[in-house]
Formats: sequence, C-alpha cells, structure tokens
Amino acid sequence: MYDNADISPGADLFHAVLWGDLGFGRSSHPRTDTARDRNLSWLRGHGFFASAAADDWYRSWDLEGLVGGVYPYADDTGLDRCNKATTFMTVFDDQFEGQPGDTSTAAAVTVRSYLDVIDGRPVAGPVPPLKAMFAEIWQDWTAAAMSAEWHARARDNWVYCLTAMAHERASLRTGEPLAPDQYLELRRGTSYMPLFLDLIELAGGTECPRVIKHAPPVRIMRLITMDIVNFMNDVLSLHKEMARGDNDNIVLTTRHERRCSLAEAISLTCEEIAAKARRFSELRAGLPGLCAGLGLSGEETSAAVHYAYALERWIGGYEPWQRRSPRYQDAFAQRPPRERWAFEMGAKDS
Repeated sequence: MYDNADISPGADLFHAVLWGDLGFGRSSHPRTDTARDRNLSWLRGHGFFASAAADDWYRSWDLEGLVGGVYPYADDTGLDRCNKATTFMTVFDDQFEGQPGDTSTAAAVTVRSYLDVIDGRPVAGPVPPLKAMFAEIWQDWTAAAMSAEWHARARDNWVYCLTAMAHERASLRTGEPLAPDQYLELRRGTSYMPLFLDLIELAGGTECPRVIKHAPPVRIMRLITMDIVNFMNDVLSLHKEMARGDNDNIVLTTRHERRCSLAEAISLTCEEIAAKARRFSELRAGLPGLCAGLGLSGEETSAAVHYAYALERWIGGYEPWQRRSPRYQDAFAQRPPRERWAFEMGAKDS
C-alpha cells in the first residue's frame, strides 16, 4: 500500500506499490496491432488529426493497447467497435477537462448537440470529425444484433455518460471536492464505465442472461469493476487533475471527508481498491452455485461465467495500461504547445 508521505502526486506514483496484487488475470488480444492499424486508418479517414504531431500524441496514449487488454476475447468486429468507442469517449472527455465551472452552460450546449444524434435530429451546418465519428458509432450500435433490453440500457448509458460531462463542469462551481455519494454517481458517468461494460456483450457477441445480470452479486460486481477502475485512474491522474483544478477525484473527496493529509487519502483509496477486489473475488466464486440454484442451462451458465471473467479482465487489463501510458505519466509534457488539435473542435461546436 502507498504509505510514503514523501512521494508527491506525480510520476513517482506510477512506480510505487499502491494496492498490491489484486489477483486478477491479464492477457492481451493477439490481434491488437492489426486492430490498431484499422482504427488509425478510420481516424485519419475522418480527418481527425490536425497535424502529424497530433497523430503522434494520440498514438502515444495506446488506447488500442488498452482495448486489447480489457477485451481479449473479442472478434475483429468487436475489437473495431471497442476501439472506435474508446477513442471517441476518451477524446470527448478531453473536450471538457480543465475548463472552469462557469463553462458548464456551454458544456451543456455541446452535450445537447450530441444527444440530438441519439434522438435522430438532423445536425445543422458542417459536421466536425468528432461528431461525425459519434454518429457512425451510434448508427452501428443501433443496428447491432442485440436484445431490446441491451439496446435500451445502452441508449440510457450514452445519455448518462454524455450529460455527465456538463454536470462535472457544474460541480466545480462549489470550489470543493464532491460528497462521496455525489462523487460515485458522477464519476461512474464521467468515466464512461457503464458503456465500457455494455461493450463486453457487444464485443463478445454473448449477452449475460438477464436473471443473472440483475442478480445482486452480479450487480455489485459491476459496480465494483467501475469503482476500482475509477479509483485507480483517480490516484494515477491526481497530479494532472490537481494542476487543472478538477475535483471529480476519490482522493480529493476522501481528503475532504476525512480531514486527512493527501498522502493519507491516497493510502485510504488504495486500501479501498484492495478491499473491493477481495469482495469481487468472493462474489465471483459463488457465481456457479447461483446459476445452479436458478436452474440455468449449461449455455446460460457459461455466458454468466464469461461475463464475470470479462469484468475481471477490465480490472486486470486497465492497471498496466494506465501505468505505462503517457496520457497519464506525462500528461502535460507530451502535449506540444500551441497546436490546434482537430479533436478539440468538437467542444467549440454546438
């Protein structure tokens, strides 16, 4: 656990022992590189990068490497869907990072323009690359051969996560970290984790049986997955967010609530990550018995077990990617100055 008060939030955290070995397996998709090439071709085809430097900066993040680590079971179509959605969600989030609270009205205007795409309203004027990409992603998700329940949930999650961008800006008006309950509700949206978990079924081509999907242990496992990934991200992006004045971070919430030092808040967060991981493992171990008790068929049980495996892969695959990605390690140094990035134009578009 993190217990060194002399280590300040920053690059040193990436090499510190934080939450220890959580016991979750890691693997990487064997076709990650070819999927990366397809995704970059798609982005360049949309005129996504304003310059070669913008292209280099985006590629340094290795988002496709993240996708390969957290969806190792996907087929090629699933990988492409995950890469496109991950690129969009990450870059759309960047439109709002660092903006002050008094931009929340403008943020809401931008969000509404993307909700118009979901609602099928025509988009007026020239369509910037980021919005064109989202429209393509949305059309693909809408046409996917998934159940009506999955489609309804995915639609609701897109609205939840997109609107969270504006709510995050509005939360800055208080000038204080969020209360724990408000943090959890907002953070699950700003991280897009509900959508990343929807992609488990879309990418894998198998839906978790609804009677299991809504079983209390599995619902808790979903929340644990979201929270562990978000807490990890909050710890390792703390230096970036503090420099920008953002407050949607579990470490800052913990420091405020406990009235403790920053180092103590980091340590408490790391302990919470480890505790949540232990609880996840306990719940997963009981899943076969739960399926048997509900009379699920062998095929349904296999789908439920795969879903738990996929949740675990999200946790196990996320940590090594974030620790190595310059998106977090060199959050400020990696971005060349005075560049007008093509993907920033989306925030200026209404």
